[in-house]
Amino acid sequence: MQRRWLVGALPALFAATRVLAQDAASAAAPGRRYVAMSLVSDKLSMVEKTGGVSDPTQNHPRTTEVPLAGAPYETAALRAMASGLAAADPAARTSFLAGSAPEFYADQDDWFDGDAVRLPEKLRQAVGGESADRLLLLTKWRGDAVISDGKTSVGSGKIAGLGFYRYARREGLSRDDTDVHVYVAPFVYTRLSLVDLATSRLVRSQVVHDARPYPATITTAQQFDALLQMIDASTAAAVARALGA
Repeated sequence: MQRRWLVGALPALFAATRVLAQDAASAAAPGRRYVAMSLVSDKLSMVEKTGGVSDPTQNHPRTTEVPLAGAPYETAALRAMASGLAAADPAARTSFLAGSAPEFYADQDDWFDGDAVRLPEKLRQAVGGESADRLLLLTKWRGDAVISDGKTSVGSGKIAGLGFYRYARREGLSRDDTDVHVYVAPFVYTRLSLVDLATSRLVRSQVVHDARPYPATITTAQQFDALLQMIDASTAAAVARALGA
């Protein structure tokens, strides 16, 4: 399957990521037109829950928000959306938008009221300029922190978007700190929404809540590589489910 990528400039409202992907094989009989947008990486949430092993009164996680200039993970999410679209709807014509304006990351839950979708005015104008039938919108989703290694589940409080959850767990029979092991879990908590643009109604949505623990001894580079892999796999799978593939 051949694919043609055209890269151009967006209005100043958006980051410089605009990719129009068109399947050359379907040019004679074009399929549905999509516009895809990712709005999940204005910041990373660094969550730490380590005190509760020795002192249950310190069992509440602390969260530090780290701003990310230019929303750097939107491109990774868009490439994953492109992969999911290619598999689910090979005849689709799709343009991809990534925003970095702060107002696009605030109060995203307020955009959804049942199956009615009300985007901010500037966002609606940008999406409308793509002359698409449907919008695939990736936003942050807030849910219970569930971290599992396949045997047990830890985590407390709520997490949203992208980040890392650091926690300690006692492993062994000793009651001192020699059996305490620290883990870090990259997490992706997002929602993929398929919106009919003619009616501004939600067709289908898929929630992603993926978190995978690793020993805290892995390097920072390995932690971020793991996060990128999770963004790629979880987003592509969410697109496939949203499109009924």
